[in-house]
Amino acid sequence: RVTMNTNGLNDFVILRTVLNGVLGGVGRPAVGTAGGPQCDVQEPASANDQPNQASALGIGQVVCGAFAEPTGGLVDQDFYSFQAVQGVTYRFETWAARTGSPADTIITVTTVTGAELVPPNDDFGGTTDSRVEWSAGSSGTRFVRVTEFHSQGGDGWTYRLASSVV
Repeated sequence: RVTMNTNGLNDFVILRTVLNGVLGGVGRPAVGTAGGPQCDVQEPASANDQPNQASALGIGQVVCGAFAEPTGGLVDQDFYSFQAVQGVTYRFETWAARTGSPADTIITVTTVTGAELVPPNDDFGGTTDSRVEWSAGSSGTRFVRVTEFHSQGGDGWTYRLASSVV
């Protein structure tokens, strides 16, 4: 059990996804499909496109998500909130290319105002997927933001977001 006091500071992780230009209908990976970590949670069908609509992310969970095809000039982005504890190091890793998705993710840890807290990571472990480790300077609600870099989405534009404590 963790007890914490928040000081009102919010940080979030930006996961910008660089993709190869394929468009189509919306597709979501099946929970527990092979080729990467098993999914604990499926991205909700309801809107989670802004921090105030963020879906809860339990550290240690793997979320399966997808980018919807842009409509009316609006690009899909997914926000997940989690409770950071001061002094704890977190790892956020995307699985997209390694699961057959055309996605090439970039992960950046930032403050709520967009200031980067750690340099962005584009490629990790010889793949186009990404991994970032970040130590919380203060306790409180933080956000993981997953976006598609070229403002595209559709069938097969999927990702898995794995979160853990290092």
